[in-house]
Amino acid sequence: MRRSCWCGTALAAWVLMGMLPSNSAAGVTSVVSTAQVLVPGAMSFGGGMMMWLDPVKFGGLAEFNYGIGHMMDLNAKAGYSGHEAYFGADVEFALAPPRLRSNVMFSVAAGAHVHKKFGLDGTLIASLPLRPGIASVALDADINFTDPETTVPVNLVLGFERSLSRTVAVNGELGVNITDSQNYLSLGLTFFP
Repeated sequence: MRRSCWCGTALAAWVLMGMLPSNSAAGVTSVVSTAQVLVPGAMSFGGGMMMWLDPVKFGGLAEFNYGIGHMMDLNAKAGYSGHEAYFGADVEFALAPPRLRSNVMFSVAAGAHVHKKFGLDGTLIASLPLRPGIASVALDADINFTDPETTVPVNLVLGFERSLSRTVAVNGELGVNITDSQNYLSLGLTFFP
């Protein structure tokens, strides 16, 4: 089987496994990103499976990224877990132009999402390029306007992205609960057409 066919089959299996019904009450949220933003006009898309660890629950996530300007890109996400859907979008900004960066890249993302109720989110990401991939650490926070009170879930996220080819990368994360959140693992594929 050709590599591109195998990768497409694997992505479909991950997404479908993640969309199997579960008893999840948590949102399908994930940083699933590095501090590296896309150049204007470039795009990527992907999907994967998430597993929350306390208690164990499964979900699926799909995302689309598009370079919209100098040092910024747009990220749209859709996810499903149990009987709940998640939709969100954010804009990510590189904090230094490529010529001024050291080996470490930094970015900040801000956006909004809908999961039961409306919420805002923000992420600070630091990434270190490693051959042939990227290691990242991020602080991911949401403000969820839920009844009866507003919650502010925060995760420390450790992630990686490893190139499988010029057009495909595998990525994964470990999200560690800091406040009002859950520990999670995610694994997915990203395609760069």
